[in-house]
Amino acid sequence: FAIFGPENLTPQDDLRSPGDEAKLARWSLGTPGTFYCDGHAMKDKVTREGQADAGPNFDLMQETTLSLTERAKLNKEVALVTKLAAGMTSTSLAAQTSTPWDDDNIDPLAIIKAQALEIGLRTGKMPNIFVASAPVWTALSMNANIRGLITGAASAKAAMVSLQDLATLLEVDEVIVAKAVKNASIEGQAASNAWVWGETALLAVRAANP
Repeated sequence: FAIFGPENLTPQDDLRSPGDEAKLARWSLGTPGTFYCDGHAMKDKVTREGQADAGPNFDLMQETTLSLTERAKLNKEVALVTKLAAGMTSTSLAAQTSTPWDDDNIDPLAIIKAQALEIGLRTGKMPNIFVASAPVWTALSMNANIRGLITGAASAKAAMVSLQDLATLLEVDEVIVAKAVKNASIEGQAASNAWVWGETALLAVRAANP
């Protein structure tokens, strides 16, 4: 498979005289190892008696299918966050209890911009997407520095900050608030709900195509 990587950032002599052929610029070739892709599936059952006893406006087969679909989506979200967290250096807002982002003495924009520059330096591309968990979004939208830059009314607690406002401020294409919730307790115990994305945010480059 072709690799278009760091060599794209290397300046190369491309001088060409009339009639001469252009100099060759090569891309790297990767060697795939052994790989496989497991599937994912879940099932449930609906008894004929249960379906027959259901009310006329209640399709038990459909409701069960929708329930399994939502659970499959939740599994994907949990797996995604686990994979991302394992591959990036992150600092949870919970670890910044002395400097929370909803503290008006903190400037979250400066922190995020510094990370954006780091991504740009390492990859040659500036990040174009910012994903924030619900707690992170709440902290950002309540921060006086952010409100002031967007609305010009830092002291007005009711000053509203939209996702598009924040995207413009961060110079990214899109801001997504991750609101998925999971039950962290095992079956049979009292529910212990938690945000799937915890108190973290993701600043990344989302490619337009593979």
